Amino acid sequence: MDDKTKIEACIQLYFDSLYESDTDKVRASFHDAAMVSGYLPDGLHEMNLSEFADFVGSQQPSPKENNDEVLLEIVSCDINGSTASAKVRQVTSRLCLLRQCYQPELFPEFGEEHQSKTT
Repeated sequence: MDDKTKIEACIQLYFDSLYESDTDKVRASFHDAAMVSGYLPDGLHEMNLSEFADFVGSQQPSPKENNDEVLLEIVSCDINGSTASAKVRQVTSRLCLLRQCYQPELFPEFGEEHQSKTT
């Protein structure tokens, strides 16, 4: 499987975790040391993997259970050496991805770099 295909699969797993409010899929799509930062209506939030997984799991009922429309489109995926940038449509508008140990890594970037992993 080429890097682009692996990156797209990891992005899909990440978005599945959000759509299903599935904490196991969150943990499978991120490195154990991942940090996720982003803005919610009440301001900036910075969460470690456990906090982010709990946050995703707390979104009940899940968008899937609500029969919400699935809106994931990978608009572009640009790979440059050990980094990649993916522009997607849904909750997050841009993801930055890194490759460590020759494996592509999903890496949301909101000002600081935070690691995550593929399955």
